[in-house]
Amino acid sequence: MATVGIRPARDPRRLGLGAAVIVAGYAFVVAAISANATAGELGPPETVPAPVRLAGLFLLPAVVAAIGAMDRSRPMLVAAGVLCLAQSFVAFSGVTIPFVVPALLLLALGARNDGTGSSRRAKVGGVVVVLLGFAMWVAPFTATETTCWVAETGTDGAIVYRQVPAAETLGPAGVGAGCGGGVVTVYGVAFAAVLWIGAVAVAAFASSPPPAPTEGTLRS
Repeated sequence: MATVGIRPARDPRRLGLGAAVIVAGYAFVVAAISANATAGELGPPETVPAPVRLAGLFLLPAVVAAIGAMDRSRPMLVAAGVLCLAQSFVAFSGVTIPFVVPALLLLALGARNDGTGSSRRAKVGGVVVVLLGFAMWVAPFTATETTCWVAETGTDGAIVYRQVPAAETLGPAGVGAGCGGGVVTVYGVAFAAVLWIGAVAVAAFASSPPPAPTEGTLRS
């Protein structure tokens, strides 16, 4: 008599880690697309290039998802899914839309009913992670400045950028000049980095199981 095989249930931990890998991989893809789109543009080099900033911002849901998957914390998976879903709509070009796929997977994993409850610490931590993640996106634009520059051909033939108080007339060696408003400063990037680290720290702390009560606590 033939027996009917029962297909084993998929491991939520593997699915969560798989979603984290997808988010991380596509974060670097978007950063590469951004770098390719701005290649060849005339302008002074940024302290922290925009593609590097984008990769860092897009990687936060991947890290939170990995923490949630490893600790089997459903609130952290939901938090990662919310952040990933939000960042899928930050580009008018639509290049970030593919983030919707891992976002929905993370939300489904976090909303599943596996018969176990989530601690209050994990639920509150998930909300805090989402708030820190949203604040991280706003942070770079809270410390911007307007900069003016001129580009000149150096003695070795390379283009040399010089920051000036205002746009000035180009000299014989000048090849370009301009002013840019809303330029992200080092302080803005540092503020976003602090929020990024804070979100990861909260995710790690909130998703970890609470310490076991000591013998003295049990007796009391």
